[in-house]
Amino acid sequence: MDDKLILRNSRQKPLRDVSVKLKPKPSKPTKVLFFTNEVHKYMQISDLIITKPGGLSSTEAAAACVPLIHLITIPGCEERNADFFSARGMSVQTRSPGEAASLAVALARDPVACAAMRKRQAEEINPYSARDAVSHVLADLER
Repeated sequence: MDDKLILRNSRQKPLRDVSVKLKPKPSKPTKVLFFTNEVHKYMQISDLIITKPGGLSSTEAAAACVPLIHLITIPGCEERNADFFSARGMSVQTRSPGEAASLAVALARDPVACAAMRKRQAEEINPYSARDAVSHVLADLER
């Protein structure tokens, strides 16, 4: 597959505004997604992801074993999520959009670092956690 930059931010207005004003223009073909129900498919084809450190998106990216850059914009719970992931080698974090871009370039050029992050994600995240949770609930109900 050819290189492509994909920007996605649900239904949020800020990305809509920013995506049409990118300066300089991206050197790669760029696709802007305003909403999709197929985030998991985009994660599976991604070389890396820059995201806010929400619990669901972070865990989904780690379950897909995609190198992950957390951009912390709001302190609090999401900051603790980023600390959790980065302390275990499953992500790197920054507060600066410019640094996030630099980290993305550095990671894209470092297959060893990407492989190490993927390995830690595979070791830490159970891709079958939903199935396992249901199995535990069903087993409890049968007792």
